[in-house]
Amino acid sequence: TAVLHSYLTLIEAMSSHSEDDLSRALQMAWDTEKVGSSMASGRTATTSQDPESIKIEGLLIQADMYLIGSFVQILQESFLKAMWNIRKSWKFYQTAQEKSAEYNGKEKYELLGWAKFGMGFFNLFISLLPPTVMKIAELIGFSGNRDYGLSLLYESTDSGSFMAPL
Repeated sequence: TAVLHSYLTLIEAMSSHSEDDLSRALQMAWDTEKVGSSMASGRTATTSQDPESIKIEGLLIQADMYLIGSFVQILQESFLKAMWNIRKSWKFYQTAQEKSAEYNGKEKYELLGWAKFGMGFFNLFISLLPPTVMKIAELIGFSGNRDYGLSLLYESTDSGSFMAPL
């Protein structure tokens, strides 16, 4: 899927630190975010999947892509843009986690697993920020908890979510 491809492109960009790879990873994240936005708003083609689960999946895609985008922006030293996108990511994760908990369809545990993966990755990511970036993050109200993040990541591996293998 586009989400997994975005993660792989991010890993490639992190490995090379090439400006071309970073730009490609950022563009892929924003293109994939548009797909998530369309899904979250209900503007997608009808499938056999429950419309509510499609909307939650769209929120999770948006959250993931804003987090990936912020990571790339930190590597590009665009710290203020990165902090803005971290904040957006957090809000999408919170909304998706709440909606997943309320959702009673057959995809409930997969969506909850994806939300746990995202929240775990988010907490781990924030806890590993460089000190200068961490000060900005703390000013806007973020603090990452590495242990909590890791525990959510471990929980997500048992969820059956397609993010579990990551």
